[in-house]
Amino acid sequence: MGAKAEREKPLTSLRKTFSNQKGLTLIEIMIVVGIIAAVISVALPRIGNRNNQMKAAVRRLTVLSRQLHHLAKLNNATYRLVIDFGDDSEQRELGENEVPQRYWVEKSTKLVRLTQNMEKKIELDRERDAKLKKMTPEERKKAQQEPPDGFDVDASIFKKKQSLPGSLRFRDIEFAGLKTNQDSGKAYIHYLPEGYAQESALHLFIPDTKITWTLVVHPMTGKMDISTEDLKLESIRDQR
Repeated sequence: MGAKAEREKPLTSLRKTFSNQKGLTLIEIMIVVGIIAAVISVALPRIGNRNNQMKAAVRRLTVLSRQLHHLAKLNNATYRLVIDFGDDSEQRELGENEVPQRYWVEKSTKLVRLTQNMEKKIELDRERDAKLKKMTPEERKKAQQEPPDGFDVDASIFKKKQSLPGSLRFRDIEFAGLKTNQDSGKAYIHYLPEGYAQESALHLFIPDTKITWTLVVHPMTGKMDISTEDLKLESIRDQR
């Protein structure tokens, strides 16, 4: 009887050890699951809030376009939406990745005619940016205070230049009548007092994702149509 009890002791000890190991494994799993649940509960609201901010920024641009179309006729002035792709001389000094892309509104009470050769105007703007890059900070500040084309920043709409939220980026802008899209420097969408808005398609995207928006400016109404696809003006015209 005593010998039998002695033989059963190792088996009993082994069962207890196995049982304890199994219990510890379950506890560890529960801890891991709890940590994952906590991380998800914290991360999901932030991700959802960030996505809401980006969608709100896109909607804000569409409202702004209609507003500028209305103000141009009401005030007998030319407004333009400035899209800064974030690669001019000032921003390169600060670091391209440190400065977000921005947009703002400018206004001119002078007679403005949209040049037929817009490619040439874009090239002139790039040459001006190159000259600004070579200037000292004091010279650059003075040059930027003197608008070369009669436009001044309209602070009544935005008190400061607006930045895109999160990782939302301007990719490029397509203008009716131009062969190539503009994706650098500053681009301008004009709204004339005669009630004409410059027909264009503004493309936004989130890097490393398939998320994209196309904002299309209607020339007669200034309305911006939103599409969640990457569309070209030609294809949009065919759908109208």
